Amino acid sequence: MQSDMKYYEQKDVYSLTFDVIGGRDVMPIGGYYGPNETDYKSENGNQAFDFVSDEFYSLVDAAGINILVSTRDYYELKPQAVHKGLQLCEKYGMGYFVMDSEIWNLAEENSADLQQKISDRIALYSNYTSYLGQAVIDEPRTKQFDTAARALKAVENIDKDFYGYCNLFPTYRQRIDYTGTAEVIDYEEYLERYLTTVTPQMLSYDHYLYTTENTVVDSIYFENLSIVREKAEKYGIPFWTFIQCGGQWSENGSIAKPDPIFPNEGEFIWNVNTCLAYGAKGMQYFTLTQPPWFAETQQGMNYEINGMVGALGNINRWYYYAQKANKQIQAIDHVLMNAYNYGIKLGGSAVNDIKGNEVIDGAFRELTKINGDAIVGCFDWYGKTALYVVNYSRTEKQSVTLGFGGKYGMEITQRALVRHYAGNKVKLTLEAGEGALIVLA
Repeated sequence: MQSDMKYYEQKDVYSLTFDVIGGRDVMPIGGYYGPNETDYKSENGNQAFDFVSDEFYSLVDAAGINILVSTRDYYELKPQAVHKGLQLCEKYGMGYFVMDSEIWNLAEENSADLQQKISDRIALYSNYTSYLGQAVIDEPRTKQFDTAARALKAVENIDKDFYGYCNLFPTYRQRIDYTGTAEVIDYEEYLERYLTTVTPQMLSYDHYLYTTENTVVDSIYFENLSIVREKAEKYGIPFWTFIQCGGQWSENGSIAKPDPIFPNEGEFIWNVNTCLAYGAKGMQYFTLTQPPWFAETQQGMNYEINGMVGALGNINRWYYYAQKANKQIQAIDHVLMNAYNYGIKLGGSAVNDIKGNEVIDGAFRELTKINGDAIVGCFDWYGKTALYVVNYSRTEKQSVTLGFGGKYGMEITQRALVRHYAGNKVKLTLEAGEGALIVLA
């Protein structure tokens, strides 16, 4: 089969990056919840860990996190913790979205001098190079969109490098109150109203696969990815997504039943790599630190079931999973952040499981054939073909072979290591959920 390059010409790439983390070639990799100043002094006889410290920020930096999207330290309550966090982010080349309820209150009040009031408020902490903007609201409903729009606009009017951050609901094909009113709308309408009313600089959402045995439904996960990808493309903005670090997310006094389910390494890495194959331009981990109430289980307190770092400062398994995933991202983000995603090609059982508009039938440029269970993200990178090959299995190592319409040189990045190869096909051995980037010469 001949190359079909003419059908996949270069298009504009939509990314949002920040100078403090390294500029346009560096993918934002965020942590949600923490590092925050703890509200308790001890737990079960253990002294509370100081998360707003050089020790902890060094740990976060070593994991590959480069932005903090929600520390849960509100400026009006803990200004000293916010200033210290901004200072530590400067030291480690990280970015920080500040949480400040006064910004929302002012936007809701909507006085004639709203812009000046918000500018004055933000001036209290925006002099740090690590300041990225405001974490405005998480999972807003449509009745809150007008307030969110005023807040984002006011923040972004202050400086071209300041942004408003909001994160949206997912879809689980079940009843979610997207409006906060009696009106019932579907997920696509929810996103459409957000994008037209708020006009954000990025589209962030969360979808967690591993909550109970009955909600591990891949088709809904891919449906959510497909819808968000399509909306981001329509409005010319990047999309950011979330990766699940642990289980047991019940709030105070509401212990999860049955016992928490959470991702193992293969499931975790698969979650990261499928999002990259779909063209995500930002990765976020939930939770970075474990809130104490997320440690409550039917068997008592457990600090190893949630968070990259537990509520007592203990390092959990998801820290190492994220560190491994982030090393691969850091080795390939200069390509992915500047590459246009045309969609995905599928091999093996993935063909029957994924049916979105993003699925490419036939050849993609030089790529003509896939043998093995795989999702292959198809990109243009400055005129070159880039392919992100993901093992579709979350449980088994397997081989995936790509066939091309001729003999080509290629650069392959796998496990953050680069090798060069030439041929009309290439065979990859991939661990469960693992991904590898191929750039054709």
